[in-house]
Amino acid sequence: MLRRGCDQVITSYTTDCFFLHEHRVWVTVLDANHCLGSVMFLFEGASIPGGAVLCTGDFRADNRLISRFDSDPSFAKLADTYISKIYLDNTHLDHSNQSFPDRMDAEKMLELLFFSDDLLFLFASF
Repeated sequence: MLRRGCDQVITSYTTDCFFLHEHRVWVTVLDANHCLGSVMFLFEGASIPGGAVLCTGDFRADNRLISRFDSDPSFAKLADTYISKIYLDNTHLDHSNQSFPDRMDAEKMLELLFFSDDLLFLFASF
């Protein structure tokens, strides 16, 4: 059973606390620098065996993300936190697929998709 029980929410990237089976757990939501709305979750609390747990999902560890450790209080907190376990999404860990676009190429494609008046999409269906 999960219920809300926190006095303060830090607005930087939302820190909140919950009671999970009567144990206090803090959840920090961190921007994953992947697609819009993608986040990483940092779980903390004395009831977590070994220490804090970071769940990443997909994330993009480029200079934009790294610079947050100097400028964002939530990332500075992450840098100072002992993390006992990290759960990674390894979807694109296999580098044999060299066609994965970089951020600049993806942004150019989005511009074409959203700002082209003569673009036609064809979708095959059964």
